[in-house]
Amino acid sequence: MRRGGDLGRIEHFFSRGALNADGIGPALIAQLVAKKLVRDPADLFFLTKDQLLGLERLGDKSAQNVLDSLESVKHPTLARLIYALGIRHVGEHVAEVLAERFGSLDKLAEASEEELAETPEVGPKIAASIAAFFRQEQTKKLLEKLRRAGVQPEAPAARTAAGGPFAGKTVVFTGALSMPRAEAEQIVKAQRGRAASSVSKRTDYVVVGENPGSKYERARELGVAVLTEEEFRRMAGIEG
Repeated sequence: MRRGGDLGRIEHFFSRGALNADGIGPALIAQLVAKKLVRDPADLFFLTKDQLLGLERLGDKSAQNVLDSLESVKHPTLARLIYALGIRHVGEHVAEVLAERFGSLDKLAEASEEELAETPEVGPKIAASIAAFFRQEQTKKLLEKLRRAGVQPEAPAARTAAGGPFAGKTVVFTGALSMPRAEAEQIVKAQRGRAASSVSKRTDYVVVGENPGSKYERARELGVAVLTEEEFRRMAGIEG
């Protein structure tokens, strides 16, 4: 559960699933907020070494490590930045879906509630939350401050025109895989396919690992093609 207020927002912004900045943890953030050096996540990118040296238990090397860590996370993926913003109801998966659908933070911020609701796996409730978030003056100021700090998502990886065997296909993963789930989903996306979280009649493939569970049963009920991880790797052209 995310903590509320300045502390919670900042901790979430730099957490593992978001910008994942080494050394930017709760203890450091608590000191920065208590000393009124920061009030939002963007403020951290404007910190100086002298300001950091004024904190408890932070020497020259540690202060430099903090500055280097902040510099290293200025170009996250678009999905990570969307998730980092802490929009209500937008978890890591929905952030990926939004990044894929809109392609840039500006386009997402300008999207109407209707456009958002038409996005697969978003729907009216999440769409209303996203639209309300980007209408807030506080959000506009934060985004502008992040731009001034040089925080810009990296450009999406170029995709080949031909795609691959999963181009235009919807793939669901279930069970324990030998590779991280996020990596497997990225393989599908790189081939111009879509990685979904639930099985439906529109699902093209369900890839099953160990102990697959209800998604596997649902695929069998609907007659959806089932692949083992080995078959998935072979189709994707992955060795091992």
